[in-house]
Amino acid sequence: FDRIQFETFLRNTELSEQQYITQLRGDLIRNQLVGTLNAGVKAPSTLVDRFYRYNGERRTAEIVIIDAGSLTDIGVPDEAQAGAFFEANRKSFEMPEFRSGVLASLTPESLAEEIGISDAEIAAAYDARKDQFSEPERRELESSLFESRETAAKALERIRAGESFDAVVKEVAGLPPVKLGLVAEGGTPLEEIGKAAFALAAAGVSEPFETPFGWTLVRVSAIQPGIEKSLTDVRDQIRNALALERAHNTIFDVLQAFEDSLAGGATLEAAASENGMKPRAIGPVSAAGSAPDGATVVNIDREIATTLFSTQAGELSRVVERRDGGFFALRVDDIRAPAIPRLSEIREKVVAAWGEKERRVKAEKLANEIIEQARTSGSLTAAAAKAGFTARTTEPFDRVGNGADLPIEAVAPVFEARSGGVVQAATATGAVVARLVEIVPAPANAPEINQLRGAIAQSISTDLQIQLVEALRTRHKVEVDSAGLKRMFSVQ
Repeated sequence: FDRIQFETFLRNTELSEQQYITQLRGDLIRNQLVGTLNAGVKAPSTLVDRFYRYNGERRTAEIVIIDAGSLTDIGVPDEAQAGAFFEANRKSFEMPEFRSGVLASLTPESLAEEIGISDAEIAAAYDARKDQFSEPERRELESSLFESRETAAKALERIRAGESFDAVVKEVAGLPPVKLGLVAEGGTPLEEIGKAAFALAAAGVSEPFETPFGWTLVRVSAIQPGIEKSLTDVRDQIRNALALERAHNTIFDVLQAFEDSLAGGATLEAAASENGMKPRAIGPVSAAGSAPDGATVVNIDREIATTLFSTQAGELSRVVERRDGGFFALRVDDIRAPAIPRLSEIREKVVAAWGEKERRVKAEKLANEIIEQARTSGSLTAAAAKAGFTARTTEPFDRVGNGADLPIEAVAPVFEARSGGVVQAATATGAVVARLVEIVPAPANAPEINQLRGAIAQSISTDLQIQLVEALRTRHKVEVDSAGLKRMFSVQ
């Protein structure tokens, strides 16, 4: 027991020793009570068995997938059909709110393009960062440790006589050589290995040398030459890096000057021009970043769109500073309220939507026809082939579809079906017909049974604790002083 540490803990928690002891006693009593509840909880075997058999059951099905997109013979709606469909689904064709305005922005990258870097600065940076533009020579190495210089020398003699390095090392040293990989001179585990390996003029085996662990041989099996880029090779790279560094250092000054111009009454366009920025028109664009034709509007990201739609018409937004060091401000010039266009303006879109609906209706109709044919003939394969589709049998799958490649919408109907039953379901792309082929029971004595037993016991224990707390609250009325708690924890 460390008295000093204990007193430090009490100071940090703002408790007296007696308060802490009282709190600890309460925790012990509470833990004993809860422990008593938990100790007596056991999951009923019947419940565990039923849960396990339910969750562990797998099923195999024969399925036919009907892709609505492949159904092309649906025709084209006439004027009356298109008009009726449009009127019945007007809300789905509503165009969102669109906004237009002017944007003035600056990024470190765009500012860097305007910054000039002299040849002398580039040359000085090259000399200072030369190691960044070169790669050291690397060698593929293997090393082996021997009991003495003599055993290492004898092994080397046999290797140079033509015997296999791996075989000799394993025989003499008792272990295969250690592969060190492709490394630079300073990347070896021991300095002595690097010096010996890189002292060789070509690939081969070194003379025996001593390390803190004993006498060693190192083999160089391949050499990757080093690369050193010239100033000419990296001139543009250095210029861009220096310009970007300078841009990051100066963009805050531009930001301050831009804000000063706006505060002095300059328009957005004038403030931008005064500080070397090029304002540009943006929009019409929706809050999701799309144009009226549905195309994505380039150069308008989520942050710009959010600012555009949180600024009132005719007003200037605040100057928004970005995480990359840039900033922007914008003005909203026009707001186009949500509206439903005329049929003539979006006829192609209406026809496409009508076609999609008709294909889905046809897919569902084909699914019903296949089911009736399968029930009559007793063969889903034959029924599918007659309709121009192919049936396939899945691997066993569980109640969430794990284990087989089939539409998730088919899983629940298959688990509700009787053996041999044929069912169908609408899917995201059309429809699926399925026949239950086999019910695979959960395996007996699987490790999952004990895991499930523990989970059920824990759930029962939690329920009992909740019931106990509710009973205590009912018997012993407790009032919470919400206002007092708020005052206690509020920042003064």
